[in-house]
Amino acid sequence: EALNPPEWTYAPPLVLPVKEYSGPLGVKAKKFAKRLWAVGKAYLQFYKQGVKNVWAMVKLARKLRARQKKEVGGLSKDKKAVGSRDEKAAGEEVVKALVADIVLTRAEWQIVQRSQKDVYRLPFFATLLALFGEYTPLIKGWITFIIPEPCREPTDLERSLKKREARRAERLQVLKRTYDTTVIRKVDTGVRGRTGNAVIRVDATLDAHPWVWEFFMTPPRFIVQWDVKRKLNYLRMDDALIARDGGWRGLNEVEVKRACVDRGIIVNRRTPWQMRMALAEWFG
Repeated sequence: EALNPPEWTYAPPLVLPVKEYSGPLGVKAKKFAKRLWAVGKAYLQFYKQGVKNVWAMVKLARKLRARQKKEVGGLSKDKKAVGSRDEKAAGEEVVKALVADIVLTRAEWQIVQRSQKDVYRLPFFATLLALFGEYTPLIKGWITFIIPEPCREPTDLERSLKKREARRAERLQVLKRTYDTTVIRKVDTGVRGRTGNAVIRVDATLDAHPWVWEFFMTPPRFIVQWDVKRKLNYLRMDDALIARDGGWRGLNEVEVKRACVDRGIIVNRRTPWQMRMALAEWFG
């Protein structure tokens, strides 16, 4: 599969015991306690499998980087070139040339990208999992940001998406703007020379700068520019790899939703078909 990462890179299935509280009060209490313990064990098994998947992704990503480096010269050179000044003149040709040099498929490239984030989350989450064990679900609402993605259950993902879209709507409301893909696609990765309003609007739409900034202050302009540039570099490379390896129509449902989230497209309360249509508009 060139476009979609394998199933094991996603969160494993979480199977919870069925609720059954019939009978006298004493029996109900025993059944409730028994089910509570079973739920904790189910979550523990879910998290353990998720941690194994993350570690397997990290090891696979190392092999993929080594293969890319051996055959072409690595991915770091590609990232640097995408953000170079020459790209402003060469346009999409530079991205196409870089994609031609990448021996990895889009699925493999995504594994490398995703493992870079989860490898930093893994030690913290594994430590908490070892400390709390079956009781980890009781604190997961406060530690979602350090939970690797393959360890997040669907409710955690939905909650994170709602917060992300609410944050985007709030930022755009401050700017008195609405979402528009054409604005994003017109902003070049060389954002330093662009107008401040365009960069700030793209930053708000793509949720480019880390949310932790908002606890302290509005991020400085150069931070916003750097975050937008980095985000656009990622999107342009991903767009080119998707086009090279079969096109957006070949993305599975999970990848379509993820691609929409990456591009700032609203996914909350949208059907898979609506998300595909929004992605079709992005790719034109």
